[in-house]
Amino acid sequence: MKKIYFEDQGQDFLWWIINMDGIVTDCGPFQKHIWTGNTVVDHDHIKVGETIDILLKSPIGMRGLNIREVNYKIEKIESI
Repeated sequence: MKKIYFEDQGQDFLWWIINMDGIVTDCGPFQKHIWTGNTVVDHDHIKVGETIDILLKSPIGMRGLNIREVNYKIEKIESI
């Protein structure tokens, strides 16, 4: 598992915990209900100073992939 810390630009989340499959399992200090269950794209190759892409959970009935770039750069990555 990894804990990803994002640069602080006043957003409601500053860190995510992702499992070995890249799925966000926890988020803080806020917006856990929004980000958990989504998948970090190419999670094995994320680096400090870069942004990441995330595959969003598709609502029921929605087709196709919904990939978005997270606008905040990674500040630190910890193995936990």
